[in-house]
Amino acid sequence: MANFHVPVRAFSVRIASRSLCRRPLGQIQARFSSQSAATGSITQLLDRVHNTTKVYLDFVKSLNLPEPSYQYGDGLDPRQPLPQEVADARESAIEATYELHHLLLGPLGLLFSCPGEVSSLHQPWQHLFSPV
Repeated sequence: MANFHVPVRAFSVRIASRSLCRRPLGQIQARFSSQSAATGSITQLLDRVHNTTKVYLDFVKSLNLPEPSYQYGDGLDPRQPLPQEVADARESAIEATYELHHLLLGPLGLLFSCPGEVSSLHQPWQHLFSPV
């Protein structure tokens, strides 16, 4: 069996796409079908982020906790699992923001402007795309 060296920076891609590994192939194909690439997909992603984030925030507010922040965290007890609907909404919001980020970057942006994910490609080819 061959051993492969995986740079630490590659783990951000693995973590963000972990939910794809658990889905049957049919669901993955349906998710990335031409419908998701149709005009308005950015609007659809924004709606998905809004709706799923609302479910998560409504749950947090129902526990009389403040909105999540970097200063105070989310206030949730990590030993208590989230209700399934809330956990699904949270994961869906994270996935939608990840997709939106990559969609807005575009193909070249993904290769050359995404530090920490494919930065090893950025430096060697930077001179080809820099203004003269």
